[in-house]
Amino acid sequence: MEEEDRANIIHDVFINAYTERDNYYSVVEILNTLDAEEDYLPWRTIYLQMKEMADVLQYKKAFYSLSRFFEQKLARFELDTLFTSSREHIIDMTRETLIQLGMEMQVKSFLRKASELWEASKPIGSNT
Repeated sequence: MEEEDRANIIHDVFINAYTERDNYYSVVEILNTLDAEEDYLPWRTIYLQMKEMADVLQYKKAFYSLSRFFEQKLARFELDTLFTSSREHIIDMTRETLIQLGMEMQVKSFLRKASELWEASKPIGSNT
């Protein structure tokens, strides 16, 4: 199946759950297929849909279970590799989308890695 078709299916499943034409179990089923996904467009679609969902759920209990779910899904990525530029545009766009998703979902390993990189790169004498 083409990358665009997979992205469209992901989008449709989120929209159907949001409009209550279907339930969120369908979303979870789609998200469970992410282990094999490596293309940019499906990940970008997931990021945009999850960002909208997180904006609504951020201060509710459901957000934390969603965050834990993504922590497990995103754990398959080697953080040192993920936080390093590949110098290939599409790979870097996918990498940046995954980092944004990890940060939005407050995945602890992503937040910790970003803090480490900030500490290593901040200007000498900077207190921020």
